[in-house]
Amino acid sequence: MTLSIQQQYSELGYCVIRDAIPSNLIEDCLRSLELIKRRKTFLYYSQSTHRWIRPRCSERGYLYDSILNPSQQIQAPALASSVRKIIYHDIVFRALSALFPSHRDFVSWQDMLFDRSTGTVDHLDSWYLDTESQGHLVGIWFALEDIYEQSGPFFVSPGSHKLGPINKQDVAGHDEFLASIQRRIRQHDLKKHSLLVRKGDIVIWNSLAIHGAFGCQDEEYSRKSITSHYYPVGCRRNDAASWNDLIRDFKSLRATNHLRIHRLSKPGRTPLFYAVGGPLLAIRQQLGYISRNSWNMRRSK
Repeated sequence: MTLSIQQQYSELGYCVIRDAIPSNLIEDCLRSLELIKRRKTFLYYSQSTHRWIRPRCSERGYLYDSILNPSQQIQAPALASSVRKIIYHDIVFRALSALFPSHRDFVSWQDMLFDRSTGTVDHLDSWYLDTESQGHLVGIWFALEDIYEQSGPFFVSPGSHKLGPINKQDVAGHDEFLASIQRRIRQHDLKKHSLLVRKGDIVIWNSLAIHGAFGCQDEEYSRKSITSHYYPVGCRRNDAASWNDLIRDFKSLRATNHLRIHRLSKPGRTPLFYAVGGPLLAIRQQLGYISRNSWNMRRSK
């Protein structure tokens, strides 16, 4: 399995692992999802709308809008727990270890839950999320049911990761970034490979690979799925590392035993090590600027 994953990932920019997630974990997640749809008081932040919303369902009862970070939903602890059991499953650890054999710890960074396809334009994750050494971020898409063409499947352009990143300093804003993607597709005659995977399959892709999702073609079809992102410990994130970012991330990570703070360091000072084992994290605000080296996801014992 290891060689196959490495070869596919290296050549195509993505790979598929069949029957990765046990059916019972998926069923627990789907039951929890159905329960929150009926709760009129439930609020969540959606990646689709970029705002806090209440559940909006289609005539078939499918959520129109994705749920950002379902693994951290305080209002829906059963859903959050079921999502964590999926995205932190041992198969994920083993797959990441196969792709990064010199690493034993990995970070989980941003996850999303979809009930139906919201449709996503061609893009590469590196523009939004990546490590400072670009290309070490890995996306994983979890199929919670069988996926059909009518569902609006996830797609990847094979080999597109070899073309490298599109850096923010090289284009004039997000619209130009998306236009650059389209030019790259035309110039290199890139194809979109629809991933008609089955329940329990996972798709792993490189942050430099062009990918997206087709819109729903038939409202009878849902496209229940989870997306999460990971990177190896020691590969610093490319986003800001302010005090507010640190506190925000710590609060979001306290809910799971799979994550702990790996290292916090102040430039010119000896690194400080902390463990998320107690109710409080003793960090002095006097440290001022704190650079985040990494958060890590360890294999659960």
